[in-house]
Amino acid sequence: MLLSKWGINLEPEDIVANSPIPFLLEYDEDNDCFLAGMLVQRNEVFNAISIPYGLSHVDWRGKDWDEYRYMAIKLLQNGIPFMTGIAAKAIPLSSYDHHLREKRNSLHGHAVVISEYDGEYFHGFDPSGGLDRSRRYSFDEVKNRISFRLDPGQFRSGLELKQGKSFHIGYQQSEISPVLPYMIPIYERSKAALSIFSEKMRTLITSLTDEPSNIEICRIMIDYIKPIVLDLRIALEIHYEHNNNESNLCASLGMLRDLVLFLRTAIRNQQNIDTRKINELSGVIHDVISELHRHFRSTMKGQQY
Repeated sequence: MLLSKWGINLEPEDIVANSPIPFLLEYDEDNDCFLAGMLVQRNEVFNAISIPYGLSHVDWRGKDWDEYRYMAIKLLQNGIPFMTGIAAKAIPLSSYDHHLREKRNSLHGHAVVISEYDGEYFHGFDPSGGLDRSRRYSFDEVKNRISFRLDPGQFRSGLELKQGKSFHIGYQQSEISPVLPYMIPIYERSKAALSIFSEKMRTLITSLTDEPSNIEICRIMIDYIKPIVLDLRIALEIHYEHNNNESNLCASLGMLRDLVLFLRTAIRNQQNIDTRKINELSGVIHDVISELHRHFRSTMKGQQY
């Protein structure tokens, strides 16, 4: 969506396949959760993805709605779509369940792409769109399901509902620059997040061994693991398939996904987790962490880190 202005019309899968950073992992301390794959939203991440196409990412910040609106319309009149964050509950998409939308914290920001202003409405796309993230889609397949429009009043309200009333715009500009300076901080944060993940898993496995009937421990584990077996696994699978490589890491992530499904079933049926399954879970988590460490090192070695 953001690359279309520059004549780069690729499917999301192609962009992931060509990304130099398919290993993204980050820990959000404020919300005690992990982000993974291509869902980590940072300036250096957008630059690392854009640079292979001769582009760089601009992070523009306005002081108020009037300044933001002027910049937004100026970009759109020049055919430049942009990314911005608005309150999740302000996005009028039919693909979101109404109950889910109402439950969301109105202060929670959600990244969307604004592609057009027709004088009456801002038109945009929500790349998430309430879609099943375990599936792969083409843009044409979901275009109508993820598109929305907001009048200026609705758009302003969505921006101001967010925590901090931030007026940020992210867009692409033509620029040739090296990718390595952006990859280094991403690599370091991913390593730090993996260490935190490892410690949390070690603590939770110990707790589950002591209390195999404790459903809350299972729920916490699933919340931590889900971005890794879903978003990270899919990004890595696309990357490896594109490069015609096989990966022990993807196989281990697939096994961990199956164990997460087992935990969900155990929670639903209020079952105890037997010692054999706990040991299996511990072993697979250990394999995933070890494989991720190796993947980090080999990726950065390829960039002459």
